[in-house]
Amino acid sequence: HLEPAITSKNPIVRQHGVGCWSKFALLCDQDTVLERDMPLLLQIASQEEEIVDVRAQAALALCDLVLIHDKIHASDDDSATSHFDSFKKLLLEMLEHSKPAIVIIAAEITAKLLLAGSFHDPHLLACLFVIYFDTSLIETEEDDDNDENAVTEVGNPVRLRQLLTIFFPTYSMSSLEANDTMMASVAPTISIVNRKLDGKNSPKAMSQWPIAKMIEYICCTVDLADKKKVEGDDDETNGISSEQPMETHENEPAENDNTASDDKTTSIEASSTLLASIDIAEFLMDDSQNAPPLFVRALAKILSSASIDVDNEDLSLLSRLKSHVAEAEYSINDRPALAALE
Repeated sequence: HLEPAITSKNPIVRQHGVGCWSKFALLCDQDTVLERDMPLLLQIASQEEEIVDVRAQAALALCDLVLIHDKIHASDDDSATSHFDSFKKLLLEMLEHSKPAIVIIAAEITAKLLLAGSFHDPHLLACLFVIYFDTSLIETEEDDDNDENAVTEVGNPVRLRQLLTIFFPTYSMSSLEANDTMMASVAPTISIVNRKLDGKNSPKAMSQWPIAKMIEYICCTVDLADKKKVEGDDDETNGISSEQPMETHENEPAENDNTASDDKTTSIEASSTLLASIDIAEFLMDDSQNAPPLFVRALAKILSSASIDVDNEDLSLLSRLKSHVAEAEYSINDRPALAALE
């Protein structure tokens, strides 16, 4: 009875048909979902000629199925892997769509799946940062502020911005892998903004995606998660020591202290500022000639103002940064950008 509804010429009927099908799919076992439901919903969500409401309904249904059947993204089954990869590819396409409604729906779905641990993808996370800082989305929010009912609806820019404001720090603190993904999103964020600028070299275009604020926000979020982790480890250690006082060993060899200090020096954790600086320098080295001069200047200014404690950083990473900056100086043709690096 549902097939005529999803193939109807009436878009309202199709929308309700997809909605009913998605609810029916929630009651099915994983094998049925993989064989019948996911291919159908992927096909509907991928159709460019379909209206936004129907595509959104299908995409939301796919998100629910992945969250319920968590083995879909962790399965060794070829069909499961293929469907899941297709869904991720679809999300990437929707996140960069020309229609804001599709972008907002895809962003909310991506945030849900990232927080649930369905995947950890720096490129998808970078797309969320680009959407979050896009000033054109803020203008859309102002148009919707007067409609209080619309704010709670899926696909509303105000709702999305509220969700992402909470999502980024929560995701970063959820696990070490999530925090590493957050840090790894700097490079794709720079690339996506450069692609969206599309050669536009005007202050107005640059203000739509304030790259300095974006990179600073990523680093601050990563640092906050690291700080919380350290505080949590300290609390756990203090709790153990208070319950089980450590015994003192008067004849303990002094070498143990030296060994402990050696271990600390060999496991230096790179700062977010250093890692972001390496990503910026690498972009300037490889793609500065394909980027607008104002964008190159903005990145060079970020790099020149970065505060890095060289005494407490990994020497190999510092050497890598120095090498990238030297290569970037040969690649950059813009004099103000070169002056910022010197």
